[in-house]
Amino acid sequence: MRQVLVIFFALLFECSLLQSSAHTFHFSGSVVNQNNEGIPYVTVRIIDLNEGVSTARNGIFLFNDLQSGFHKFRFSHISYHTVDTTVNLSNNIDDFKIILTQAKKTTGEIVVTGTRTYKHLENLPIPTDVISDNEIAKQGNLKLDNVLSEQLGLNVLNNHGNGVQLQGLDADYTLILFNGEPVIGRTGGILDLSRFTLGNVKRIEVVRGPSSSLYGSNALAGVINIITEKPAIPLGLKTAIRYGSNSLLDLTGNLQFSDNENKLGVDLFLNRYFTNGYNLMESSFGQTVPEVESYTLNGDIYYKFSEETQLKFSGRYNFDNEFDKFTVKSGSDSSLVNLKVNNDETNFSLKFNHKYSDDFDIEARVYRTTFGTKTNSTYSNTGEFYSDYSFKQGTNKIEVQSNIPKILLANVMTVGLGGQLDDVEAQQIAAGGQTANLLYGYLQYDANFLNDFNVIGSVRFDSHSDYYPHWSPKIALSYNPADNLTLRVSVGSGFKAPDFEQLYLDWTNPFAGYSVLGVAYVEEGVRKMKEQGLIDTLFIQPTNVAKLFPESSYSLDFGFNYYFDKYLEFKANAFRNNISDMIEFLRIGIKKNGQSLHTYANFNRIYTQGIEVKIKSEPVDNFIVEINYQFLQTGDEDVLDEIRNKKIYKRGSTGVDRPVQEVEYGGLFYRPEHSGILKIQYNWEEVNANASLRALFKGNYGWADMNGNAILDDKSEYAPSTVIWNLTASKVLFSFLTLQLGIDNIFNYKDIRMLSVSPGRTFYVNAVFNFTKY
Repeated sequence: MRQVLVIFFALLFECSLLQSSAHTFHFSGSVVNQNNEGIPYVTVRIIDLNEGVSTARNGIFLFNDLQSGFHKFRFSHISYHTVDTTVNLSNNIDDFKIILTQAKKTTGEIVVTGTRTYKHLENLPIPTDVISDNEIAKQGNLKLDNVLSEQLGLNVLNNHGNGVQLQGLDADYTLILFNGEPVIGRTGGILDLSRFTLGNVKRIEVVRGPSSSLYGSNALAGVINIITEKPAIPLGLKTAIRYGSNSLLDLTGNLQFSDNENKLGVDLFLNRYFTNGYNLMESSFGQTVPEVESYTLNGDIYYKFSEETQLKFSGRYNFDNEFDKFTVKSGSDSSLVNLKVNNDETNFSLKFNHKYSDDFDIEARVYRTTFGTKTNSTYSNTGEFYSDYSFKQGTNKIEVQSNIPKILLANVMTVGLGGQLDDVEAQQIAAGGQTANLLYGYLQYDANFLNDFNVIGSVRFDSHSDYYPHWSPKIALSYNPADNLTLRVSVGSGFKAPDFEQLYLDWTNPFAGYSVLGVAYVEEGVRKMKEQGLIDTLFIQPTNVAKLFPESSYSLDFGFNYYFDKYLEFKANAFRNNISDMIEFLRIGIKKNGQSLHTYANFNRIYTQGIEVKIKSEPVDNFIVEINYQFLQTGDEDVLDEIRNKKIYKRGSTGVDRPVQEVEYGGLFYRPEHSGILKIQYNWEEVNANASLRALFKGNYGWADMNGNAILDDKSEYAPSTVIWNLTASKVLFSFLTLQLGIDNIFNYKDIRMLSVSPGRTFYVNAVFNFTKY
């Protein structure tokens, strides 16, 4: 009897399951735009069940096991108007289609740098700006430093090359990427942005705030990613020639090819740049900016084995020579010396990508880059040798990344693992050269909640051979209470690893006689100096010199984007960065010659905070006005502590030294409290012409310590505010020819001490020839 009952209830349960399954169906379809193109990352939510999914990259969505009956669906995306619709589910539905119309004044721009995945710019909770090739062309920007100097909150300074401050942080805290791979070759922490020509650049993505949770070291202030063209036409040839002031001559050629099936794509780019430089002090030998000749060769080859599998090979070579002169004195005599500096850079990358589905893929990347510089000086009158210097650096990197959908409610989870081997050869490095290795992994979680919330959390772990391991977490949130409003906030940490000099330096100043040893070399270096009888006193034993921590930061960013209507766009962002463990000199002893022996240690704490605002308006068709403004405050927490404890003095108006007041402290040098950019653009479509006028404002900023107390605290230490006006005008003369005229620094502002990067007013003419076969 018991067996009969068991069988009966089992059959009853199975019948109930069959009856239930007979009333559940799947619901599948696509979300497209008005051009019938699939829209990725649309949130599709069943309102009555509070269940939801996101569309794949091709706009497809799928629900399984839905009960029969009426269900109300909501289709929402920040770049499109939300659509609600009711569906009567009585059978399986496989081909449902919904069309979304684009919201007013949204870009539809897809970006990749902020998350290492493809995201709509309007959806992104991480502050990101995009500089398009169209903007670069209309502004007549030739080099990377030119275009960045005309962007909100980016302060380009000349110090060991043209570097860029982001959110008030030094240039060595910003990571520069070329097609997603890190660029090396910094001097004094500065990567010279003038090395990058823009002739084949499709767009530049600027990510503000710490990004070490995905990119590791040097991404403490943010990331700037230079992304080049991808061939998408059967055959295209674009050439350009520019001639301007100071004998500027820039020649560019760009060849693109793509086969009919779009399986093979080739892009070849060549640039030659030359300028005589300039001199703002006619009475001096040498030039303010030297003569420069450079060549850039860039090539990309794409091959699509199938819709799921692709391969890309990229190579870049940059070579430049700089020529200058300077004088050296020996007693009452002086001699003229010729200086030649040669820099060369190579990058090679191989990327293999395979998609298992629209949202699930894996990519393997191999990357090799080198940078070298050689300096040679000879006496002008005899040609005899005066001095030389050489430096060579290399990086080998291998990385695997996978995007995995639908894990723990996530739209996508990104996982990456990699390893890196760095090498350096230089006269000032211990043993003439060193190597170091790095292992790292990162994880990112990207999910939508309650229809309008997007949460992105990421973390990365770096383990280096010569400094302490480091964790870098970050979380970012965006909320869309309305179609045209996005609120965002992000909290994260970043870090900057000790550089080769701080780890391995072995250098003695030939004139002053003091010595500096890198932390990883300090024990061996002190032992050798003792054997040579060069050490008099040690304050700190080398065995007690601590291993360096990376410089680290914690940052908060919050802001919003709001499109009032099609005529007005408003963006604002506030930020705060706290930097700790800054690496500074540590005096550990005295040499027999009475000079100091130094190494490095973690000390200072600084902060930067501010507000960035962008207002863009099109009051009438084709007439665009854009206003950008940044308010910035900076400071050194250790200096502030010393000021409050009356440990820092200055000479008062009566000639007597007195303590510095906190209200007198002006923060960090070279950071203007107020800066802004005004852009006015008119597109005259009837005659294929446009004009662009820009005003670059920089308020007073600390320029130099004039009273000897090493801080910014006196009116005499500030550079005056400046406004530089630039103008370009372009006209399409024929279908294949565009002519452009430009004037930079219209009102001829010059200052040899505080604005040496500006030669005054300059003119140029640019001709672009574009031949395309479709």
